[in-house]
Amino acid sequence: TLLAKAVPAAVEQLRKSRVLMADFFRQRQSFGIRTAQGLVTETERLGKERTLKMAFAALTTSYRKSVELLRKRQLTDLVVQSLHELGNLLWLEGDPAGAQTCWSDS
Repeated sequence: TLLAKAVPAAVEQLRKSRVLMADFFRQRQSFGIRTAQGLVTETERLGKERTLKMAFAALTTSYRKSVELLRKRQLTDLVVQSLHELGNLLWLEGDPAGAQTCWSDS
């Protein structure tokens, strides 16, 4: 049935969001280490910062889509987890107001 397909799709979207988040933090950490060691030129730094900004935008979009799909399927526990993860991400990226909104919505 349609509902039987919709629940796994919502959970799969959350799984994809989590994979994106892990990749984002790996890239960000690696960039931070290389920058601290002086291994990054100014041009590389600007390019990587732009790339990380785009990855952050894609990641937040993915999480918001996960929340929307999980809410439609009434998977409350996963909605709460998703909103907490999104809030933590926003907090770490310097958006405490956005983080607070996510945490409050969960």
